[in-house]
Amino acid sequence: MKPSWENPKLYPVVAEHKRLAEMNSGRHATPHIEDDGRVLVGVGRRIQSQGLSDTEIDLMLYHDLQAVRRGLLGRYPWVLRLDPIRFAALQELAFLLGLGRLGVMTELLYRLETDDYAGAAHWLSKSIWTIGAPEVSRRLQLMLATGEWPWTPLRADQTPTPPPFSLAPDRSPSTPSR
Repeated sequence: MKPSWENPKLYPVVAEHKRLAEMNSGRHATPHIEDDGRVLVGVGRRIQSQGLSDTEIDLMLYHDLQAVRRGLLGRYPWVLRLDPIRFAALQELAFLLGLGRLGVMTELLYRLETDDYAGAAHWLSKSIWTIGAPEVSRRLQLMLATGEWPWTPLRADQTPTPPPFSLAPDRSPSTPSR
């Protein structure tokens, strides 16, 4: 015998229960604190006691990365020329910072747009953001400079030696000025 939730006769009940649950608990896209102190998200999901499953986390991450990818392609069409690893590094930076804060990094964007990957990595190493996330920044710098995933061992000749950091103004025609 099939479990009750797989019984086709219950499909209308499941749909109506969804409607009832949303009516009673509300639908919250952001965390919502109930009067009794419980933190809920979605429809009655108790974050503190239930948390999220790996499948739910993966689904949220997939949607978040998809939104970042669309944002990057919309603002900077030239990113399609980047190899997959450097694109992933830029996408991760946009994911961590947000597209708005990434947009302020005009020198980094200019260097990526002009295929100056060592310069982009060096510029990232000098950014204020690096102070707060040095290990993450180092991984992204290596990805930008070498075009290798951070879990790929580097040969001695692959250690990035970027040019001196330039304080010259941004010259990119497709990125906003500072």
